[in-house]
Formats: sequence, structure tokens, C-alpha cells
Amino acid sequence: MRFFIYSRKSVYTGRGESVENQIELCRQYIAAKFSTAGDLTIYEDEGFSAKNTHRPQFQRMLGDLRREKPDFLVCYRLDRISRSVGDFAALIEELAGLGVAFLCIREEFDTSRPMGKAMMYIASVFAQLERETIAERVRDNMLLLARTGRWLGGTAPTGFFSQRQRELILEGTAGVNETVGCRDDIMLYLISMGLEPKMSFKIMESVRKGKVKKGGFEPGWEEAMREHDVPDWYIQSLAKIGYLFPKAHAVAYVMMAFRIAWFKVHRPLAFYATFFSIRAKAFDAEYCCAGLEAVKRKLTEIWNNKDATAVEQDLAVTLEVCYEFYLRGFRFDPINIYESDATRFTLKGEDALIPPFTAVRGLGETAALDTVEKRKGKEFISVEEFALCCNKLSKTHIDQLKSLGAFAGMADTSQITLF
Repeated sequence: MRFFIYSRKSVYTGRGESVENQIELCRQYIAAKFSTAGDLTIYEDEGFSAKNTHRPQFQRMLGDLRREKPDFLVCYRLDRISRSVGDFAALIEELAGLGVAFLCIREEFDTSRPMGKAMMYIASVFAQLERETIAERVRDNMLLLARTGRWLGGTAPTGFFSQRQRELILEGTAGVNETVGCRDDIMLYLISMGLEPKMSFKIMESVRKGKVKKGGFEPGWEEAMREHDVPDWYIQSLAKIGYLFPKAHAVAYVMMAFRIAWFKVHRPLAFYATFFSIRAKAFDAEYCCAGLEAVKRKLTEIWNNKDATAVEQDLAVTLEVCYEFYLRGFRFDPINIYESDATRFTLKGEDALIPPFTAVRGLGETAALDTVEKRKGKEFISVEEFALCCNKLSKTHIDQLKSLGAFAGMADTSQITLF
């Protein structure tokens, strides 16, 4: 018996634990329900929404379904397949025409009966409703935040309305040194303007904890500041601050920035190894390790795509660093089944990095760590032997490793042909 297993999660993290858990639960279900393990083919889409079927592994699975006609298509939940009623109905009809049974291990519907088929369609309607409701709530919430003057581009530094602070400086109302940069600035500035130290301290504490922003100044504070000629723009800024770092934290961040800059200039390979291991959100070996021209082509493709997904935008940031990496004369060696780490890029010589197993698209940290543990002390004579030993890797992972040159010409099978 042949089984196709499909798994998906919406957010790309580079760690496929959720995807791997779905696959493992499907494996257990198949082992429990069928007497023979059968032939399993795994398809994984990480970082793709279920609002449509424009997903690379899903489209590959559809092509394989039409060619190979397996016995079963297995998934963890219906919403892993699609959150669109139209797409889901089209898939079910196509599966029926191909004679492929559909199994969903969390919502066990008997599609051979009319009632079971109807319940499955009802579940798909609710999956679409959930997606559309969440999207509507997010849009409404962002609109409300925008109307109240909140910045929607991420957490504003030190709790300020960033655009307002920028305007104050560009308009010449205040200099960079006069705007509030950290909590200590408030107390020291108010004391310098003549306010009592105790009151200055209390105002600083209330502002930096966001109490003034939520409930306003305590009685007498605003009057005292005006009596001592504290500018209106400064008082208004204090009323908008949600949180402030102490100066020591700000100094620590600046010192850290200098240290990082030193490594980028004087120990560049160590810098890039650390960046790609820790900070790169979407390192994909297929594109990042293909050389300077391939990186430029992919970057141009993403930049010219107005509908680029969040995953593609994260990949573009990583590709920009890869472009710089190549321009400085460095290179990526192929992933190596013996030398690659699970999650960290490894320095090789003075001009090369060896990518980890997690640089393979969809290969999560759990499977990578398991692979590194199981390869210890072993010499493999074939790809087949490696796949059997490191059984957390799916067939898709093995195929990707082969295409990336990880097996360095190793034979596909352990069998020997004599004639």
C-alpha cells in the first residue's frame, strides 16, 4: 500500500517541529490502522498559508497523485490541506476520480458514506470561516491602532511615537540630545530646569513604566514643569512614552554594536557564520549557496514581486547578506553528511562555511539534531543506508540533500550489480 502524507504550517521559522510532529502522528496512525507499514512519501510546506493552493510541495504532491495514484492521502487536520471551501472540494473530487482515499487523523470522516462526506465539507467551511474571521480582526485592530497614532511597523524604539520624534528634530524644535533617549534623561533634565529632585524622580519612574501614558500626570506635576519653563513638546513627549531603557542598557547595546562591527571587519568569516546561524530568519541552501549570480537573480525576482510573501521577504534580507558574503571573496561548501552541524554554520579554512542540516528547506531542528547524533562513528556506503540510519529525515529531505551535493557521489543503494 502507498501513502502520501501532507503537512503544512503557516509561519516559517527554520525549525520544523510542528511539521515534524504532524508527520510523526500520521506515521503512528498508519502503523496503528494498517497491518503493513507501506511506502510513505512525505510532502512538507513550511511558511505557506492555506488560503490557496499556491504551495510548492502541495503542487508537487498533486502532480505525483495524478501520475502514481497512491492508495491514501493522509493529513493531520483538514485545515492543513486548505482553508478554502472551493479548493478543498476540487481536491476531494479529483481524489475520488483517481481512486485515492483521503484520511484525516484528527477528524475521522468516512467519505464512503454521504453523511461522512457532508460533515467533511462542513468542517472545511468552518476552516475558511476561521481564516477569514482572524484576517478581519487583524485588519480592524490595525486600523484602530493607526487611528490612535500608533506605529504599525513594529515596536517603536523606547516606546516613542517615532515619527513625532523625527519631526521634532527635523523641524529644529529640538536637538537629538534634547529628546528623551533613556529614563535617566528625564530626571536629569527636570532637575536642570529647577524641579525638585524627588518630584523629578517620581515623574521619571511614572513615565518609564507607562503610567503617565495610561492615566496622565499626577496632580501638580504638569503645572510644576510649566512653571519651570519645561517646553510643551517635552511634556507632550513624556505623555506618549510607554517604556524606557536605563542609560546603562543603551550603553551596553552601543558597546555590543561596536563589538559586532569589529568582528565584521577583522573576523568576517566568524561574523557571517554567527549571523547565518542565529539571526538569518530564512536561510535556504537552494538559493543562498548557489553562488553570486544565483543570489542576484533570486533577489531581483523577490524585489520585483509586489505580492512577495513574508517568507520571501525574510529570504531577501538573508540573500542581501549572502551577496555581501560572496563579494568579500567567501563561499559556501556543500552540506556534508559527515561535517555539517545540526544548526550552526561551520568554518572551513579561511574562506568557506559549511551550512548546517537546517539550511535545507523544511528540515527542522529536531530532525537535524537526531541526524547528527545517529551519524556518530559511522561510515555510510550508500544514500539508502544513510536514510535508514537517520530515519527522522523524510524522502523529500534526502532528495534535497542529494541535489545539494551532500552525498558527494555516494551510491544510491547498497546493492551490488555483478552482471
